[in-house]
Amino acid sequence: MSQTWGRDPRALWRRSGERIVVLGNTEEPQVLTGPGPILWDLLTEPVTEADLVTQLAALYSVDTDTVAADVAPFLAELARTGVIRSW
Repeated sequence: MSQTWGRDPRALWRRSGERIVVLGNTEEPQVLTGPGPILWDLLTEPVTEADLVTQLAALYSVDTDTVAADVAPFLAELARTGVIRSW
């Protein structure tokens, strides 16, 4: 079963050009670049990790195994810093 993820409503964030700057429970803000802002946008509403992988794979025309290998650690880092949560 795939976890459901979404933004933590307490996270502060701003879009700056093609980047997103997010501040969670760490002193340093995170700067999301590349596919990071797209993933952040997909996390507006709760979504399963499997759905995130499927959507990103379709968007970038990449196989789901490749995307899954990148998405899992990215979500773990965002969760560690308190800007997203799972349930």
